[in-house]
Amino acid sequence: MPQLYIPASYPNLFRPDGWDAAWRSAKNAAGASPLLVQVFGDSIAAGTNLSYASDCFIEKLQGLISASYGRFADYSNNSQNFLVGHPWSGPLNAASFTSNVNFGWHTTNYSPSLTANSYQRWTSPYACTAFDIHYLDAFGGRWSYSVDGAAPIQITNSAAASPDVANSQVKRLSFTGLPSAVHTFDWGWQSNTATAYVHGATAYTGSAGGLALARFAVAGDAMQYLASTQGSADRLSLYTNKSPQNDATASGVGAYGFPMGPHLLICQMIVNDTNIDGTGNPVNSLTGFTQQYYRLLHAVRRARPGCSILFVIPCYPLATTDDCSSGFGNQLLFANYVQAVYTLARSFNAAICNVNSRWGSTPVAQGFMIANNLHPTVAGQADMAQFIQQALL
Repeated sequence: MPQLYIPASYPNLFRPDGWDAAWRSAKNAAGASPLLVQVFGDSIAAGTNLSYASDCFIEKLQGLISASYGRFADYSNNSQNFLVGHPWSGPLNAASFTSNVNFGWHTTNYSPSLTANSYQRWTSPYACTAFDIHYLDAFGGRWSYSVDGAAPIQITNSAAASPDVANSQVKRLSFTGLPSAVHTFDWGWQSNTATAYVHGATAYTGSAGGLALARFAVAGDAMQYLASTQGSADRLSLYTNKSPQNDATASGVGAYGFPMGPHLLICQMIVNDTNIDGTGNPVNSLTGFTQQYYRLLHAVRRARPGCSILFVIPCYPLATTDDCSSGFGNQLLFANYVQAVYTLARSFNAAICNVNSRWGSTPVAQGFMIANNLHPTVAGQADMAQFIQQALL
């Protein structure tokens, strides 16, 4: 078993020998091929309580890495907090949104609206000549989309029921050969609730290499939801990069492509599994949390053998002793979930950025949190990004 490497200058950063072999190899080739990074997280990574998308640690990390290696592509899910600067709009034309935690890659917004107009717009984050839209075909009916304000184009889902669990599939719409410009994609015009189930969008810069960042960070998400079988018999197998993305395809067969198959996986999910449920227990059992992470890591390494893995443990203060009373429960039990992460790190030769240890008992005094909320401030998000960057040097 590899020994944990603990540099004296980074006492809260744990890096076993060779943990970043895939990451380093990809960095060396980043000028000619993409450097693929996938980030799983919850409201902390999604930027709850922030005003600007650019203040999220994911976006700050994107800027730090791209400054050295350039930018290849960006996947943005449609369930983030719609902060200023986020490529997805909020609901349009009086449409309403709700979200489902059980289908596809991550928690995703859908609409019960049945009006004949657009419900949401994605605007590319930069001028591009190509982009992909990723959607879930799991509910019967028809929906339409419009590119750059053109007449709507109708899609008829192949799902025979609502939901059609046995035949649900993540699908891709690819748009190439476009003029170099900022483009828009509108979806809506659906015949039934949730027929239009758009996961997210990928914009491509047109560069040969550089960072390709997949944002799988959604407020409220947790490991237990990734193991749900309500929308797919084996949801976690989707991360093996199989194609088609359905239950009928064996794990690892085919290649769906980006945003699957990362060189580096960053995992920040822990707080919504630990937090208290309506009966006073953790939302997710410790055994369930560990096993679900275990399966996710196996799936990602089926997609990319040797994929480098970095856990991020966020600050989860103790109200009895620390200067923050977040309102999140099971604060003492959090230590058990942290220990589970360390056990997984040893099993998978993965690194850990322990923000909880780094900020200690005074995150408010340091300006990283406010006194009554778990979500980091702008300064806290920036510190997390810089800390993660240290791990990736």
